[in-house]
Amino acid sequence: MINQSKYTIWIFFLILIPLIAFGGRKDKKKKKNKKEQQLSKSDKVAVQSMYLDATKAKILEDFQEAVNKFEKVVRMDPGNSAAFYELALLFYKSKQYEEALKYINEAVKTDESKNKWYLILQGEINAQMGNNKAAAETYSKLLEHYPKEIDYYFELAFQQIKSEDYKAALKTYEALEDIIGFNENIALQKQRLYIKMDDLESAIVEINRLIDMDPENPEYYHALADLYRTNKMPEKEVEVYKKIMELDSDNPFALFNLAEIKRKEGDREAYMEYLKKAFRNEEVGEDTKIRVLFPYLTNPETDTLERKEAMELVEIAAEVHPQSAKVFALYGDFYYQDNKLDKAREKYTRALENDNSVFEVWQQLFFILSDQQDYNELLERTDNALELFPNQAIIYFFNGMALNQQKKHQEAVDILEAGKDLVVNNKALKSQMLATLGDAYNSLEKYPKSDEAFEAALELDPENSYVMNNYSYYLSLRGENLERAKELSKKSNDLEPNTVSFQDTYGWILYKMKEFNEAEKWIKKAIDNGGEDNAVILEHYGDILYKLGKEEEALQYWKKAAMNGSESDLINKKIADKKLYE
Repeated sequence: MINQSKYTIWIFFLILIPLIAFGGRKDKKKKKNKKEQQLSKSDKVAVQSMYLDATKAKILEDFQEAVNKFEKVVRMDPGNSAAFYELALLFYKSKQYEEALKYINEAVKTDESKNKWYLILQGEINAQMGNNKAAAETYSKLLEHYPKEIDYYFELAFQQIKSEDYKAALKTYEALEDIIGFNENIALQKQRLYIKMDDLESAIVEINRLIDMDPENPEYYHALADLYRTNKMPEKEVEVYKKIMELDSDNPFALFNLAEIKRKEGDREAYMEYLKKAFRNEEVGEDTKIRVLFPYLTNPETDTLERKEAMELVEIAAEVHPQSAKVFALYGDFYYQDNKLDKAREKYTRALENDNSVFEVWQQLFFILSDQQDYNELLERTDNALELFPNQAIIYFFNGMALNQQKKHQEAVDILEAGKDLVVNNKALKSQMLATLGDAYNSLEKYPKSDEAFEAALELDPENSYVMNNYSYYLSLRGENLERAKELSKKSNDLEPNTVSFQDTYGWILYKMKEFNEAEKWIKKAIDNGGEDNAVILEHYGDILYKLGKEEEALQYWKKAAMNGSESDLINKKIADKKLYE
């Protein structure tokens, strides 16, 4: 229940307080503003005490307490600009810029001494908030009071530029020049402003002033050339480069840009002359040269002439930077792209001699050694690489492949089993690793493990025709699961038609399934497509002909197989007895 008498009394006081605050008078005497309000002696003491307490809290890094006490100060003394400044500083440091701006504006407004630190903080806060126009106004005020402070001119111009008042910024720089004289930094800033204002003529004047000041400095010529190039004035640009080369005949900036001009003009001879000279310059870093060469490598439309030019340039780079792994790796890339594997192998090897820490170079070398079937070298290189990169799955793959090809099947199994668990987000690699594992297990006659590995490989990469072919061929040799073998072999031939080894596999599976007429057609396809010198295919064809009752023809193909180096244990017995042995 509400106590009515007390409630009425509180209402009375709430009404009374505003009347008291405004004096309850209707006279027209003007109210004092904050600066005019005078504090009593006791109030001054209280304010000073509270200010000291706030300062102590700030020193002790109790920032919230400091804020609370400084706020009490400005409530007690609304004209205390120092307290407003301290509050602004505290909020600024805690990145509460809106509050900081509110208090610094009060500090500036109540300050009668025009304290420059207040204005500086006001400018910084506005700049931080992106209020560049307001920041510029603050720095203008600072310059009114401190016209000899050089830094304020730079800050003012910067804020004027940020607010896109370029004409005002130019005037500021000109005023500064009146004080300190001609200055490189100011001239460059003015030149940039003229560019923004599309005043090319004035921009050129500023750069020429710099050249007149220091005619031996090539950087000023570079800036002038850039102006001409940007504004598509090639004749003027060339004049500047020639001037640069009078100062430094090997200047790479001039050489590279002259080369580009000549390229656009279609003068390939001059283009190459300038580029070669730049490439022979030892002061031009390898990275710069690689950037020039890289488009030749990645552009599929590079013609023969351009390819020849690129090879000339990379050769020069290799001569100038004989210790550069990057240059020799790029050199190898060019040869690899041209399918010149011996040369590519040589350059990649040189790159690794210079720096063996770049895994991509090792990988390229592995691919080449695999293509060239140099399994001894591949095994040695992958052994070395495993010491450097023990977590790179592809090294395990190539190492396992090399071991398997050298008939070290158990070692191949061991390394491939270890490596397959390292494969991450690369189904194709894991599939190839499992397929190689299937080969190794098959050679060890561990057929269930072999089949398991092949099935896992195909699950990851169902369209891998080479895995299908190898797996189905192994099944046919064992005479097991022939329906699965037939299915996979047929699919591999659909994916890669007219592949000799695939056709032979399919024909041999049909033979094992006693479908001799169809088998004969497929083996004949393999022979006609280029298998006429393949001992295995020839022997297979002879076996099928024998089953079809064509014994004399069969004998002729067995003999051809023997002449082509058949390694079959039964080939000589077949020929001697003129009879099929299985």
